[in-house]
Amino acid sequence: MRNRALAIIGIAHPDFRDPLMREAEKTRLF
Repeated sequence: MRNRALAIIGIAHPDFRDPLMREAEKTRLF
């Protein structure tokens, strides 16, 4: 659960401004 929360924080991080990149990260992490 902690890893999932950290992943969500990582996705929400300003470095992931591009929506497509955010979606790609989501599918990769989950």
